[in-house]
Amino acid sequence: MKTIRFVCILFSVAFSGVISSCDDGYEYYDGIYISSTLGITPTYTLNLDDDFPKVLDLTVASSKPVQNDVQIYLEAAPSLVEGYNQKYGTNYLPLPEQAYVLTHPVVTIKKGNFSTQENIQFKALSKDGFEIGESYMMPVTIKEISGGETVIEASRTIYIALHEIIVRSAVNLGSGGYLVTKFSENTMVDGIDLTSLSAVTFEIRCKIDRYLSDSFNGIMGLEENLAVRLSTYDGAGGRLEATGAGMGNISSGIPFPLNSWQHIAVTYEGDADGNGVLGIYINGEVSTIQEVIRKEDKMLVDLTERYGSLAPGYDYMIGNQVQSRYMNGAVSEGRVWAKALTQAEIRNNMCAVNPESDRLIAYWYFDEEGNTFADATGHGFTMGRYIGTLTYETVRCPED
Repeated sequence: MKTIRFVCILFSVAFSGVISSCDDGYEYYDGIYISSTLGITPTYTLNLDDDFPKVLDLTVASSKPVQNDVQIYLEAAPSLVEGYNQKYGTNYLPLPEQAYVLTHPVVTIKKGNFSTQENIQFKALSKDGFEIGESYMMPVTIKEISGGETVIEASRTIYIALHEIIVRSAVNLGSGGYLVTKFSENTMVDGIDLTSLSAVTFEIRCKIDRYLSDSFNGIMGLEENLAVRLSTYDGAGGRLEATGAGMGNISSGIPFPLNSWQHIAVTYEGDADGNGVLGIYINGEVSTIQEVIRKEDKMLVDLTERYGSLAPGYDYMIGNQVQSRYMNGAVSEGRVWAKALTQAEIRNNMCAVNPESDRLIAYWYFDEEGNTFADATGHGFTMGRYIGTLTYETVRCPED
């Protein structure tokens, strides 16, 4: 059997971050390899607060003791971000040059050793140059090596994703408050007709304090068109549901967590005949994806239409549906899109997005301490208190 000796990057983390991986499938070699790295693209997520620098320690290693000194040339590679985005459906920006440094970019594995001894570090130095709502990435890659060794491609590069920790005020609706806006006041946004959408996404971060018993607890949306709620009706136990337009009750199937901040996204994409796919995501994870059929008079989603006399003249509601189906809890980061976000887009932007994002119709931070909340997109869809007493609390995203 032919033996392939390769050099791979091993990692140790000197900050509070999240380790994940993107599965590329496996490549098979007629030789020896480290199976835990073969075919995997390592991605490290680093959450940035105001305490700098953040340090990631790197080690370059070989699968067997090298027979001669091997010199390795490392580099930060912002040009690889675009390829990562295309492959995984993300929208990272390259980390600004002034915000990081890579120490010891040239290192050596001494003859007879498995790994380098130099202190290689990737350091995030600051958030200088960051834009609100954007996420950043900096790949670090092996540019070249000496000594006749082979680099295995799956272990050539790590992708360091950096997300800013955002601390804001959030509005607590209590047990009888809710918020409303009027999409009917501006039915054309950037050439998009809000009365006939074939694809939408509703997003929000919320903390449910308690379920209202034997009821539907309205979270967001348009009653009898596309609405998102928690159900305790007939023993449902607090499961998350999407409903409306004859689609039935599309359910997550499990009780929604209480007393902790969760991100909810509901996506719909269909055709002019009402045949579509509805997805429910909790914290970026798929809860359910189902094919649905919207009834004849509501085949397309109309953001200006909902059923019911509650809050007359208003369209989109947060914290209620009809017939006093209130949500008991707090909300932050409410968004309405004229497209069905992908799972990667949802995961990448749970804490914030750029208010100028394509096909983002409305965006509410809910961080103003008053009774009205501005639309960050500039489209003018102010969200206002209809009834209830609002209180405020601090929310951190991500929380860990």
